[in-house]
Amino acid sequence: MICQHCNCREATTNTYIDFAGSKMNVYVCDECYRRINEKNAVADAFKASFFEPEEIEVRCEKCKTTLSDFEETLYVGCENCYRVFASEINRKVLEINGKNVYVGKIPPKLVSKISRASELSQLKNKYIELVNKGKVQEANKVRERIYTIEGGVL
Repeated sequence: MICQHCNCREATTNTYIDFAGSKMNVYVCDECYRRINEKNAVADAFKASFFEPEEIEVRCEKCKTTLSDFEETLYVGCENCYRVFASEINRKVLEINGKNVYVGKIPPKLVSKISRASELSQLKNKYIELVNKGKVQEANKVRERIYTIEGGVL
């Protein structure tokens, strides 16, 4: 059988080609088969360039700061950037500080009040836990400690 593509050489391969949206069964020679596959590869790459989504850089609408600008400098351009780059900011803060929650410094005047409140909170949780477990004597000791810290009299 003669090649249906070039009509010159002996057909050695049976293949399908895409013709006007439908597949057509053709018999082609080795040379034409190689050319058809090369053209298909180029056509596929060409089509893919139109349909593959481009990477769009995240940008603040207000000040035009880009995500790459923030990553390079760790500075934002305006208050809107905090909303636009929120996930990246949280990731960077966590990476740098080990926490993404601000703990800050406690003013010296409030240290005793905060430590007392923290101790009360822990004792109240412990009291509830002991009561739920049925350890009444230990729970009474914890309750007495709570009253003493709160300044109450038994």
